[in-house]
Amino acid sequence: MAGRPRRVKNYLPEQHFPRRGARIKLSVQANHSRAAGQAVGGPLAETHLHPTASPCGEPVPACRNLGRNRVPRLNRIIETALYVDDLERARDFYETKLGLAPLLKTATLFAYDVGGQSVLLLFQRGASLQTQRSDNGSIPPHDGSGPLHIAFAVEEAELAAWEEKLEQLGIAVEGRMQWGGGGKSLYFRDPDGHMLELVTPGLWRTY
Repeated sequence: MAGRPRRVKNYLPEQHFPRRGARIKLSVQANHSRAAGQAVGGPLAETHLHPTASPCGEPVPACRNLGRNRVPRLNRIIETALYVDDLERARDFYETKLGLAPLLKTATLFAYDVGGQSVLLLFQRGASLQTQRSDNGSIPPHDGSGPLHIAFAVEEAELAAWEEKLEQLGIAVEGRMQWGGGGKSLYFRDPDGHMLELVTPGLWRTY
């Protein structure tokens, strides 16, 4: 007699949901994913927040028997890169004015911790156009042109303080947005023209 099929609960990793409490955290968002005024926030089903087993029936997070058609899981974005014309000018903006803690400084790259969850990389523009080789391996060329966009997650209680701080620093707020899910955004630029956003929870389904 065939045994009863094993029931496995749906799994969605908790790593997909940002932890609360960090002063400033980084999320990368594509402008084309948003429609102005569209409600994009909303509560998540409670069962998604308390996973007990993976699709393989194993304790979270192990899942080795992926199968041919299953896509391995991406946990979160670790690094975001911006390309700047003047590293020292960028250092003054991100380190002195925005208060990010430095992790690494070289002649062509500065790295900053963002809320203990991700890293912001500032590359001297043009310095990463060649493959970088070492005894440990190689890094392919990469670069960016034109103004890019990144968003920093902030607590709603601190958004007004951030706006006041930007005004004190002489940094113009170029836009504001109230999202349908309750989130609020402020937009401003860094010295290289990159569009930066401060956004409170209630923007995406996952934030």
